[in-house]
This record gives sequence, C-alpha cells and structure tokens, in this order.
Amino acid sequence: MNWNKILQGRQNEYPSELLIRFVARNYYDLPFHEQITFLDIGSGAGANAMFLASKGFHVITVDKAITAHAQHQRDINECEFNEKQFDCIVDFNTLCHVKNPPMEKIKRWLKLGGKFFSVAPTSSTWKEHLEGKGYCRCATKDQIEYLYRDFQKLQIGKASYPDRGHTVSSWVVEATK
Repeated sequence: MNWNKILQGRQNEYPSELLIRFVARNYYDLPFHEQITFLDIGSGAGANAMFLASKGFHVITVDKAITAHAQHQRDINECEFNEKQFDCIVDFNTLCHVKNPPMEKIKRWLKLGGKFFSVAPTSSTWKEHLEGKGYCRCATKDQIEYLYRDFQKLQIGKASYPDRGHTVSSWVVEATK
C-alpha cells in the first residue's frame, strides 16, 4: 500500500462534514478553544486538522506517510502520548487499516469525559473503492461494539454516499471515556 501516492490524489482536500457537525455539536459553545486539545490520527493532507486549528483548537497530528502533514510521522501503534492529554481523538478511516488498533492507549490518552470520534467502513460498503489501500477492516456493528467495548458511552450511527453507481457506507462512532 502506498499512502504517499494516495495522499497526492483528492484524499483529505476538504474537512469532513461529519467532523464539522461533531465539533459544532460538542465543542463550539465551549470557551477557550485554545485549551481544547485534539489528536488527529491519520491526518493525511491535513484538511481536518486545518479546520480544527482554524476554529482555535490545539491539534496534534499523526500519520505514517512521509508526505502527510503530520507532527508525528509514525504508525499509531508506535506513538506514546501522556495519559489524559486529549479532549478528543479523531480517526477518519485510519484505524480500519490497522489490524490491532491501540484502543487501550487511545482510551488512556483521553481525559475523563473525553471523546473519540471515528469513521470506518461498514461490512456492507462497496469494497472496490478500497483497492490499493491494503488491509481494511469493513466491520459489522457487533465488531464495532466489541472494538469500543471499554468506553463508558457509545453512540454508533451510519453514513453513506453514492460513488460510481455504488454505495460507500461508514460507521460513525462517538465514544466517551
């Protein structure tokens, strides 16, 4: 899988509408945005991180692709952050490409009451759009519930859009520590 080549395409040119809505719902009305810290896992070209920064939030980025706009260019399993460092961790179709995502670490990195926002393909998604991206977990709802089992509060939704006559379907997960 060549993530550098993928990043040269249209990937991450604009922030996700799902992220914009999530942030607006959970963080816009809070004071002192500069004191709210996000971790963007798999930041890619940086559109989501740039959106968050434009709203005044403190953002730390991780992506292993050398062409990614990331402060930490390494695999998420190799990262170490302080316990209770983040108010929110964001994952857009990145952990689905990690066979053993570091869920214990992610939970440890979140502050009490912190949120983990994740988007990942469903088992019913059109699979051809994933070609060339290596391993990808296209999960059932039961698999998502199991993956996030250690979080106090879990909300799972679904989003989909048409792509070349097919439907791309994703889980939209909001987990709270």
